[in-house]
Amino acid sequence: KKGGDESICSRFQNKEFYFMQGITFSWTGIYSPTFRKGFVGPFDHGSSDIFCDNMKLEFLLGILCSKIIRFMTRTIINHTVNFGIDDVKDIPIIFKQRQPLVEIVNRVIEKQQQKRLYDYMSEEQKEIDKIVYEMYGLNEDDIREVETWYARRYPKLAKFSGMEQSSNANSS
Repeated sequence: KKGGDESICSRFQNKEFYFMQGITFSWTGIYSPTFRKGFVGPFDHGSSDIFCDNMKLEFLLGILCSKIIRFMTRTIINHTVNFGIDDVKDIPIIFKQRQPLVEIVNRVIEKQQQKRLYDYMSEEQKEIDKIVYEMYGLNEDDIREVETWYARRYPKLAKFSGMEQSSNANSS
């Protein structure tokens, strides 16, 4: 500090989390929140990260990337373009870990490392959603509601919901 004062002007915050593996998420935009696994560096004013010590990150990532969680985050928790840290805290997470979900997420990560634009939505996303729908106890009507909402909300991704034709028919 100028003037010889010994007090600290700034400090590193949360340095115990630097370079740990966690889940980062985007907090603004049409596709927010978008969750990704990776190593976290020094935090910036816009950094948003999730660390978990009571379940595998891949399991949590699978849940967070499911359509039911997307549905809940955008219709119940926060329907604006921004999605903040306090909103993430409101996401209901089921802690009963399922190994098949971990294996599917690991498969997607491996394929995306080989091919950055790997299309997981055609295959693995459907498997992830099936497992998570079951975990959350959704029946056929609930699933149809989520899939229909998804097709309306994200028309460019509607082909992955299996609802593309019905969403196009509704817009005519």
